[in-house]
Amino acid sequence: MKLGTTENRRTTISQLRKAVSEGSRFSIALPLLATLCLWVASSARADEVLDQEYNTTGPTSFAIAYNWSVAQTFTAGMSGTLSRVDVTVTKGLYTTADLILSLWSTSANGSPLSQLAASSLPATAISSGVSVVSFGGFSQSVNVTPGTVLGIRLSSPALNNPPYNTRYDWAYDKQGNYPGGRSFVYGNTTLDQAAADFDFRTYVTPVPEPTATVLAGCGLFALRLLRRRK
Repeated sequence: MKLGTTENRRTTISQLRKAVSEGSRFSIALPLLATLCLWVASSARADEVLDQEYNTTGPTSFAIAYNWSVAQTFTAGMSGTLSRVDVTVTKGLYTTADLILSLWSTSANGSPLSQLAASSLPATAISSGVSVVSFGGFSQSVNVTPGTVLGIRLSSPALNNPPYNTRYDWAYDKQGNYPGGRSFVYGNTTLDQAAADFDFRTYVTPVPEPTATVLAGCGLFALRLLRRRK
């Protein structure tokens, strides 16, 4: 029997109750109890889900190199741990430097304030040309709740000289429509690009639902079985 659905859980519980009510041997009821407890354990593990995203509509991109970096802010829509961030970038044919994605807290006005965590990829792990690059395994866990505003910042020590084929470029729309954030460009000065939005997707591992009630039920069933054996 496959576990994980409400119908299957009810079937398992029904089978266990039947075994108890009919006075079945403990050796028969025990596997059913074990199956139910395994379902409880599996239900406590949540998979990451897509939370926020902005998909660009055109080929426009901005340089990511030793003298330029970019941050895009976003507003979380669920509770959990930020597990992965995807961005669409272009890697130059001769780019050899790492690409670094960092996560930032934000100030009251929505601008990036303090770095919370970071993850980096070597150039050899990124395909040349345009590709979606995934960052995970952050240096620190970053938890979010609905309404949390964070910044995604891309940076690299890559060279940035003509013909500009040794750097990265991050896809963006000059007139973006993502409602939960905006972008900031860092170079000689910091530019607040309120109208622009960069391509990104954030994934969150949700907080597991409480399983205490089901565990308590397992304990009660076990006690009942033991009493019937006496």
